[in-house]
Amino acid sequence: MSTLWATKAVGWVERSETHRHPSAPVDGFRCALPILRLFEHYSRLAGAAHAQFFPRIAAEFQRCVGAVLAIKGQDYLLQSDRRLAQSIRLCNPYVDPISLLQVDLLARWRAAGRPEDALFHALVATVNGIAAGIQNTG
Repeated sequence: MSTLWATKAVGWVERSETHRHPSAPVDGFRCALPILRLFEHYSRLAGAAHAQFFPRIAAEFQRCVGAVLAIKGQDYLLQSDRRLAQSIRLCNPYVDPISLLQVDLLARWRAAGRPEDALFHALVATVNGIAAGIQNTG
């Protein structure tokens, strides 16, 4: 997502005031916001590219958060959807550690030459665990 997209979304929201779901593009975007804090861990797997790209991505993310809050007229993310916010708060203590484990396993698997062994199967299990946790968030 970019600030340009968010700016276009503002225009769409303003033109759609009388429609049934005027903030649909913004609502779709907000679901991805809680997982960004884990992105830095995954980004570090990119080696030198992390230092080049992560600061730009993080800054763009912050601009997008600001735009979403402005569009929604809110002080914090998910303010208008307390059920989803609660669901994410309950899910994160389970999914976040699995995500961090996945980063560690992925680094170890790559360093070992990417064999299809117990390490690989553990990595696949983290993919399934994260997918199940996210699916159950709502």
